[in-house]
Amino acid sequence: MGTVIERNGANRLQRWDAPSITFEGFADLLDKAMPLSSPVIDMTGLKGRYQLILEVTLAGGDPTDLDESTSQAVNEGLRKLGLQLERRKGSVEILVVDQAAKTPSEN
Repeated sequence: MGTVIERNGANRLQRWDAPSITFEGFADLLDKAMPLSSPVIDMTGLKGRYQLILEVTLAGGDPTDLDESTSQAVNEGLRKLGLQLERRKGSVEILVVDQAAKTPSEN
């Protein structure tokens, strides 16, 4: 992903400065930094590293509508970069662990 500096400002403004990031790393950043219910996957097809600054103002309000308001806030910030989140259906790799057993070890 590279170096990313996160800053929190007044009025719920969040800012991420990424001086050298791939779009795959940027999608990973959004997936980890934003409380969205769906994973963020890079579909741009762009290679290389870019300097990006993303500013998002997260609105307060109805907690039952958090995902929608967060998506709108992120998209407002992304539009300034010429990007946009789109909800799509597709396959996502998932690892399911149904049981874990602790192996005994000597003290």
